[in-house]
Amino acid sequence: MDRKKLIDRKNNPFYKHAEMEIFLAERDGEIVGRIAAIINDNHNKEHEENIGFFGFFECIDDQTVANVLFDEAKKWLKAKGVTAMRGPASPSVNDEYGLLVEGFDLPPAILMCYNPTYYQKLIESYGFTKAKDLYAYYIHRDKALSDKLKRITEIVKNKSGVVFRSIDMKRFDEEAKTIRELYNRGWSRNWGEVPMTEEEFGARATVVGSVPYSEIKNGGENLTYTDTLEMAGVPARLRYAVRFVNSAGQSAAFSNFFIMEPAAKVAAPPTNVRKEESETAIEITWEAPKANIDGSTPVNLLGYNVYRAQASAGTG
Repeated sequence: MDRKKLIDRKNNPFYKHAEMEIFLAERDGEIVGRIAAIINDNHNKEHEENIGFFGFFECIDDQTVANVLFDEAKKWLKAKGVTAMRGPASPSVNDEYGLLVEGFDLPPAILMCYNPTYYQKLIESYGFTKAKDLYAYYIHRDKALSDKLKRITEIVKNKSGVVFRSIDMKRFDEEAKTIRELYNRGWSRNWGEVPMTEEEFGARATVVGSVPYSEIKNGGENLTYTDTLEMAGVPARLRYAVRFVNSAGQSAAFSNFFIMEPAAKVAAPPTNVRKEESETAIEITWEAPKANIDGSTPVNLLGYNVYRAQASAGTG
């Protein structure tokens, strides 16, 4: 789930059982830090605690700025009656959780926190102490799927009766419910876990548009919906499906699913390519495109590759 959806207190179902206030730090007209103060009622019920969280923390390397941010979050939480502050949680354990303190030599991973190295200093210098070590594991496919592991996996499957299968997309709602139950059961009794509600799990899939019944003239008509892509020009992989919903809010099964990778805006090819020759070099020049192939601007251009091949004798 992207950042805008995570902080959308109106539409994100997380905030049906949580509260959040966001603070920005500004110096000389420039934003130099941010923080969110969060109360997750489901966490406090699950763990019988009375705590709040801080999250979405970003800050320049300045202890004074960090202290002001933490003070504001603490003040808001204290006014709400909680007795302790923990974090980072952005905004919950089911999203980004914790602080990266080792592993900066590895690239970021989806849904894993990734932050500057100095954040640990800012947080601990304010007075926070470690609540729990959280571990992430980097596994390379070539090493993970060894012959030994495959043999052990088959033995466990045969003894336990576990079945591996693909999702039945025509029973998407039932399958989503099963996945949510497995997710919650798998995390149960883990430190800090909070079961994900059905609405929270469902929010991971997005309804991008609707076709009202008033636009349907007869049952045999082919209907069309145009999804205007806000990420035009950015590589993406999207899954689409269609289903009906009636006035009572009941839904049918999903149609067949299909996956699309919308083409990014492609620049027009270079023109007027020409060469200058000498005994030791060939200089190639060309005119850069002024627009993309669909006529749009600015040009979606990262750079150029120049290719060379050995020409056969007698060819131009």
